[in-house]
Formats: sequence, C-alpha cells, structure tokens
Amino acid sequence: MNKESCFLIGFISKKIGFRGKISIKINIGNPKDYLNVDFIYIDIDNQLIPHKVDSCILKKNTFLEVKLKEVISESEASSLVKKDVFLNNSKFKNTEKNIFSYQKLVSYTVLDLQKNKIGLIIDLINLKFQNLIIVKNEKNNEILIPLVEDFVEKIDKKNKILT
Repeated sequence: MNKESCFLIGFISKKIGFRGKISIKINIGNPKDYLNVDFIYIDIDNQLIPHKVDSCILKKNTFLEVKLKEVISESEASSLVKKDVFLNNSKFKNTEKNIFSYQKLVSYTVLDLQKNKIGLIIDLINLKFQNLIIVKNEKNNEILIPLVEDFVEKIDKKNKILT
C-alpha cells in the first residue's frame, strides 16, 4: 500500500497490557468512524505495513484501543509505539473530511467566514488533545489556530483555501 492511496489518522501512543494491544491517538476525523475497520496500515521504515484488526474500542473520545491479529506480545506492541497509522482512502469515499489528510493543508490560504484572508498555513502541530495550524499573516506574524473539525467550514482543494 502506498501513502497516496491512504490517509493518516493518528499514531500509536502506547502499548496496553502484555498481550499486544495498542492505543491509537486519533488526530483526524471522528474516532467512531474507524471502529469497524478491517485493516490499518502502520508506517514502519517509511513503508505502510498492513495489520488485520481483531478488535477496536473507543476510549476517551480520541483514542482507539486496538488488538491486531499479528501482534501477540508486549515487545511487538512496544516496537509500534510512536508509529503513524493510516487507513485506505477507498474505505472512506463518503466522508470527505475524513479522507483529506490535514497534513496536506500546508501552503493553503486561510479565510474567515467573511472571506477575509487570515494568512498562509506554514505548518501543523499535532498535540495530545488538539491539533493546531500555524498561519503566517501579511505582517509576517505567526498565528496558532485550533484545527477542530467543527470549525472547518470548507476545504477547497482546487484553490488551496481553508475557510
């Protein structure tokens, strides 16, 4: 699987117990949308490695507790900590916001609801509880804006505009 046909949903934050369970911190989309996935793809040495999902439970609204079929030991789970987790785009064709990886927003212009230009996205910060975009305005100041799905009115991919 290549990264172009997938989108990043988060990363493995920790191992759980000693039987190979992991916790995935969801950074993009609604974690409830990912409860019934069959496979996840883990970025190991810049290659997406598929892993069959045995079980998946929502924890604390932003974490998924996942048991992978091939991961059966504490040491195997530990080796996956801090690795990025991807899903296949084709499984989420109907949910546009979930397909679009927010990492692709770098270089997008940010507008407020009145269509006033705020600035240009120069970077993203993935934090434990909330993602932020760094926007550089015309005065060369950096503005941190929470990247909350409910606040995103529109993503215009063609014109590279985030409203």
